[in-house]
Amino acid sequence: MKIDISVTEHDVRDYINSRMKRTRSLRNRSIRGLVIFFVIITVIFWIVDNNVFVVLGCDLFIACAVAFAWFRYLRRISQNSNLKRLTAFELTSDSISYTANDVTSKANWSSVQSIMNTDKFVIFVLPNQQEIPIPKHSFRSEEQYTEFMNSVKLKLNQETPLLQ
Repeated sequence: MKIDISVTEHDVRDYINSRMKRTRSLRNRSIRGLVIFFVIITVIFWIVDNNVFVVLGCDLFIACAVAFAWFRYLRRISQNSNLKRLTAFELTSDSISYTANDVTSKANWSSVQSIMNTDKFVIFVLPNQQEIPIPKHSFRSEEQYTEFMNSVKLKLNQETPLLQ
């Protein structure tokens, strides 16, 4: 079964937002660690040099570095989204193949770690945090979507989770 995929900028934003929601707990742990690091550095500078300007200067420097890293992370996610370049997706008996940037790649069914079925996407999760998101509006009809999901369920092993 082959599906031609059309992706809009709205799809890209929706996918990035859904990915950000799914990784929220990991980001929260990282932010907690940064805050603790920030407090420890502030205390150390306060103990070593009891000067408010030195402490505030170091705090400002650390805050700018964290903000820079955060904005770089957001830009990298939006630029590396394979959703922008995905144009075709095909289910075969032994693998899935997907075309992005006029290059066709294949992944064996055994490498599919899970499939997430969200309100706007069907997302195939592969190793190394690679995801293949398929916008649901790419299906010509509800019947094609149902046939696709039934084919996927038949191909998957019992240990591969189908997440809602």
